[in-house]
Amino acid sequence: MRQLSLIIILFLTVTAANAQGYYFNFGQNYTKYDYKNSLGQRNSNLKSDNGIVVDFGYQWNISSNVKWQYKAGLSFQQFNAVGKSATYDYSWKTDYLGIQNSLSYDIYTSNDEEVSVRINAGFTGSKIIKGEQMINNTRYNLTEEEDFKGLFLQPHIGLENEFLINESIKLGLGYRFSKAFRLNSDSKEKLNFINNSLYLNFKYSI
Repeated sequence: MRQLSLIIILFLTVTAANAQGYYFNFGQNYTKYDYKNSLGQRNSNLKSDNGIVVDFGYQWNISSNVKWQYKAGLSFQQFNAVGKSATYDYSWKTDYLGIQNSLSYDIYTSNDEEVSVRINAGFTGSKIIKGEQMINNTRYNLTEEEDFKGLFLQPHIGLENEFLINESIKLGLGYRFSKAFRLNSDSKEKLNFINNSLYLNFKYSI
């Protein structure tokens, strides 16, 4: 976590100097655990659950063509799941913090420029900051569990629409699909997080 914190501080210091605006997203992650045990078998008892997603950062144009924008900042996400067997009830609640990068392109803008639609793609690199598994009424800490710790890379693709409120502020809705997988894993067990995210987006130009 110390290395991740230093990277985040350095990253925000560098990008802030060239920022042309801020973005803030808040919404829901609908997560499915894609799990395989050491024999390559999946667990059919795992069910999707929802959690919070919050993104904050800077955005700027990357060329003279204002249709192209680059966004970079912090992302807080919850990857949650539930499960049930004949004997036990399970739940997993995890919080991940990371750095998000995204490239977007304006695919539609109304004639009065008050409404636009953007497609975006990018990735997030994140690490667990809090995690808990419940088996019936017993809690287990997940932050040191091999399947959950380490660096997760999360490619994503999605759509956002924007409504112009005034010269500086835009509001809209967004959707993105992503899959987070752990890097440098030697474990025979594999855990990935498949996410569908719906969120409100707020943009402030400076």
